[in-house]
Amino acid sequence: MAKLTEQIKELIETNRIAYVATVDKNGAPNVSPKSTFSILDDETIVFAEMMSTRSRENLLNNKKVAIYFYSPATNRGCQVKGVAEMLNSGELFDEMAQTLSYFKRKANYLVKVTVTELHPWPPNA
Repeated sequence: MAKLTEQIKELIETNRIAYVATVDKNGAPNVSPKSTFSILDDETIVFAEMMSTRSRENLLNNKKVAIYFYSPATNRGCQVKGVAEMLNSGELFDEMAQTLSYFKRKANYLVKVTVTELHPWPPNA
């Protein structure tokens, strides 16, 4: 597993839109923007899956995921690779559902990602 650095945490917290990449059962890629990220700890991030049918189906069949966070303001980014767990009940899911209800949005799943690799950009920053 990889640990989120303070710099990567700041990138995630200040740039709410990121791009989530998954693959289907035939290996075809899919990418979808997401905007509901939260950091649980140094090795785990979560986001809500609300409208992306392909992403949902892909993650239910293949738990590998890549997420790209980028800040135009700082011209820095990071690809986060990990293993996704799809949750549609439980305390964590309920907390996300309550938060989203404020915005009149509903999650089908909460995607809990255990970080396995980090690829900051630029690489030597």
